[in-house]
Amino acid sequence: MTNKRMPVGTAPVAGPVHPLQDEHQVAEILNCTVAKVRAMRQDGTGPLVCKVGRLVRYRVDDLLAWMEAQLATSTSAPVKAKTGRR
Repeated sequence: MTNKRMPVGTAPVAGPVHPLQDEHQVAEILNCTVAKVRAMRQDGTGPLVCKVGRLVRYRVDDLLAWMEAQLATSTSAPVKAKTGRR
């Protein structure tokens, strides 16, 4: 079996993924606390957010793009960009 990289925008999941995720779902995906997700949103180092009225949501494509931007060859290497903010 060949080990292929999945293209950005796809995720290996058992069922359909809703295009908007809340902070609890993002915390689960990133394997961190909701407080960490909130802190990253506050200091501008996290993925792009989508405000729906008072609700904060994360688009799956933006989350995957942010995760891709966090890739590094060393833990001491600086991250290329703080965030994908526009």
